Amino acid sequence: MVDGPHWKEIDWVLIPINIPQLHWYLADLDLLTWKKSTEVKFVKAKHVPQQEQVEEGERGDCGVFVCMFMEMLASGVPVETRQSPRDTGFTYRNRMAEIIWNSRI
Repeated sequence: MVDGPHWKEIDWVLIPINIPQLHWYLADLDLLTWKKSTEVKFVKAKHVPQQEQVEEGERGDCGVFVCMFMEMLASGVPVETRQSPRDTGFTYRNRMAEIIWNSRI
């Protein structure tokens, strides 16, 4: 079991979305205002702090960046990079592996 709040105790959920051959996006699902509907509205999230734009490089790291930004936002950690895009990609991949390894059942 993963530690964290129960679904009934949260107000919003971040969901990584991949459009094949196109790009990765981070969806913000507001559980307080969400209704059962197939309509999808793209709006700018109000509770997600604005961050600097980060270059992910040309190595296919976009999905890694989206997942790490999701983890940082959920943890309340500022999203910032101080490394080159290549080094940041390696750092995020290592961090993701560490999170997955430490969360195994």
